[in-house]
Amino acid sequence: FGMVLSIGIVVDDAIVVLENIERIMRTEKLPPREAAIKAMTQVSGPIVAIVLTLCAVFIPVSFLGGLAGELYRQFAVTISVSVVISGIVALTLTPALGAMFLQSKHDEPIAPFRVFNRGLDWVTVRFTAIVSYFLRHTFQSLAIVAVMLGLTAFLFMRVPGGLLPDEDQGYNMLVMMLPPAAALERTSNVTKTIVDGVRKNPAVQNVFAMAGFDVLSFAQKTNAGVAFVTLKDWSERKDPMQDARFTARAFGALNGTFRDGIMFGINPPPIQGISMTGGFELYLQDRSGGSLEALAQAANKVVAAAAKRPELTGVQTLFSTAVPQYRTTVDRDKAKTLGVPLTTIFDTMQSAFGSLYVNDFTLYGRTFRVSLSSEAEFRRTPDDLRFLYVRADTGAMVPLDALVKAERIIGPDTVERFNIFPAAKIMGNPAPGVSSGQALAAIE
Repeated sequence: FGMVLSIGIVVDDAIVVLENIERIMRTEKLPPREAAIKAMTQVSGPIVAIVLTLCAVFIPVSFLGGLAGELYRQFAVTISVSVVISGIVALTLTPALGAMFLQSKHDEPIAPFRVFNRGLDWVTVRFTAIVSYFLRHTFQSLAIVAVMLGLTAFLFMRVPGGLLPDEDQGYNMLVMMLPPAAALERTSNVTKTIVDGVRKNPAVQNVFAMAGFDVLSFAQKTNAGVAFVTLKDWSERKDPMQDARFTARAFGALNGTFRDGIMFGINPPPIQGISMTGGFELYLQDRSGGSLEALAQAANKVVAAAAKRPELTGVQTLFSTAVPQYRTTVDRDKAKTLGVPLTTIFDTMQSAFGSLYVNDFTLYGRTFRVSLSSEAEFRRTPDDLRFLYVRADTGAMVPLDALVKAERIIGPDTVERFNIFPAAKIMGNPAPGVSSGQALAAIE
């Protein structure tokens, strides 16, 4: 957008110079060099005024703060720099080129251009007459400007405010959420069911899906999955219901094909980085130093209150303290008595129940990573600790379940912080027919 504006402004300065040179050559019959010198005595001031006026408009924009400043700063800098360069070129290079390449002899153009020139002359005469009229009637001019400002203020107060409208960018995101602590195998099965259903949609071209990753919080979760749905080219999607803004909601019908969780479609925001889901996002901070359970209860109250507002839809929080977990406790005194290093205990548990990086090796010109991890059937429950042994300093093998105890608890799988404080992310979307400004006012 900034480049489009800059190109138009850059060309405009050169046109002012060339048009005036050509006018003087046509009306006063001067050769190109003398016409260029006389033309510059007439338009040098206006060109400098154009440059200063545009810089006075756009340079202050580059100092705006907040989201508006981030969006418009690149345009302001691009235009300001381009305008300055354009003014220098129009004052130096353009008249020199005009004096070298313009010809004194003017042939009559072909018929279409003659018709265009006559029409342009007709418009120019009447435009000049209108401008002259308003210059002579100042009161009427000010009255018209006052009416325009009044209408602008009226529309500003009546039309709902919004940041950016949704667009059809040619793809959708599908987010799958299963019950807390659901196994990765269950998530993979649900993901496969959803992918098979999505492929049946005539607007879909390709689908890429993966299980075990929560795209909303950028965390690895066994109960989460994401799919990126690439739609066919815009020219092939003639039906308005195949627009990405509608297909995102239409994919929600696939929830009837499985019972293990939920899936919802997302039309990505027009500008990446504003949010993952479009709509709005906020963080509910806990500045009291309370428990995470209290933060979860407060977040659920906000979501429940937002669900009653007709301006909002799809309001939810990703923060939950009801995720089944195991808390493992190492008997450090006993480990020290038996001569078992703590690092050995932790590495053994990680290699069995998680994944432990060992090293890399090169084969066939490629580098492969070596990681240790037990098979799924040997790391399903805490009882599998009894099959693991750690080596003491004396060389004796000590069963791991004699040093580590596992306790079944519930708690959060991820805890986010916003400005240091523990926080719960809440996200949602405007209801159909509601602008983003109205939705923000409702959630506030």
